[in-house]
Parts: sequence; structure tokens; C-alpha cells
Amino acid sequence: MSVVLVVGSLPLPLYGKFLFTFDRYQYSIPHIVYARKGESSSMHFTSEMSTLWQQSGLHGKALSSHDMDILLWQKLAANCVINPLTAILRCPNGQLLMEPSFPEYLVGVTEEVAAVAKACGAIDNRLEETSLLQFVGEVIRDTANNRSSMNQDVSSMRETEIDHLNGFIMRKGRQLGIECPVNEE
Repeated sequence: MSVVLVVGSLPLPLYGKFLFTFDRYQYSIPHIVYARKGESSSMHFTSEMSTLWQQSGLHGKALSSHDMDILLWQKLAANCVINPLTAILRCPNGQLLMEPSFPEYLVGVTEEVAAVAKACGAIDNRLEETSLLQFVGEVIRDTANNRSSMNQDVSSMRETEIDHLNGFIMRKGRQLGIECPVNEE
């Protein structure tokens, strides 16, 4: 499994959603995941792109637009849980599992992300609270020795992405009539 690090889009004619990821254990090997809406011809296109990326050593993988959206929500959930707490506690990701308040925080954040995702029309069993809890737990275990980007930003006294992660969930929840007090904290 890979950790998603960068999300971006390409302009025409190759527009779509891209995730650039790095293997959790071999950070020098990039992985690219691409999804594009459309008919079967675009799926053929993404398969061709995947093959090209594989041949170039980039480990490309084509996903449907739906699966890409699910992956983005999962990544958002993981970042909303891991990044703020590791930045506050100034600890590697794995230490969260030993923090007494972590289980309550984990459940609160994932409940809110799942509710907002569902209200946004992202309906999939992988976005239910129990599935998100499992996904976030796997990411924490797989990246136990890593320091989150927000932790590194706080240590380097740089601006963090908190407003784009937990702030997004809070604002979107408010817009949809969903209270998100844990993400707001």
C-alpha cells in the first residue's frame, strides 16, 4: 500500500485527477494513480497511461473516478486524524496509538469525515466510519516512524495545512448542516 503525498490536476487534453504517492517503505519509488470521468474509451486511455507509467518505473495505476474520489476522502480522513495530533504532541505517527486521548479523537474525526463525505454524495462502504477507522489505523501503523507534514511544519515554524484539512471538514459540514466539533477544535 502507498501513502498519497500530492494531489494535482492536469490541463487539457489529459485532464483528470492524479495522486502522486510514495511506497511507505521505499520513499524513492514514486507511485502515480490517475482517474478520469468518461466512457470506456477513457478507461482504455487510463490503462494505456498506467502501462506507460509502469514501463517508466513510476508504478502507475488507473482507477475509476469513483474509486479516486473514495481514495481522496480516505486520505483526507487520515490527514485530519494524524496531522493535527502529531503536530500538537510533536511525535511520530505511531506514538498516537499510545496516547490515552487518541481513540476518542480518532472516532470523533472519522465520524465527522464520514458524515460530510456522505452528505457530499460520496456513498461507499469504504467511507463508513468503521472502514475509515481501519484505514486510518493501517496508515498509522504503516507510517509509525514517520513525522507528519504538519508536525514538520510546526517544528520548522511554517504555516500548516490545518485549514485545508480539518478546516475543510468543518466548513463543509457547516454548509451542509453537519456539526463537526472535533475537527473544529
